[in-house]
Amino acid sequence: MARNISEYQMSLELGHSKSYIQSITSGKSKPSTQELFNIADYFNMSLSEFFDEGEC
Repeated sequence: MARNISEYQMSLELGHSKSYIQSITSGKSKPSTQELFNIADYFNMSLSEFFDEGEC
């Protein structure tokens, strides 16, 4: 949200169905390790930056 990107838009840009990111954020599913790297890369972040709550 801080980067003004919708879950729908991000899902499609990562090559998934429109509800992919929503299913992760709601806790219904978990991304694979590779997808976790892809999500962090989408935001041009390392995984440590991605999980650092102070980065938001």
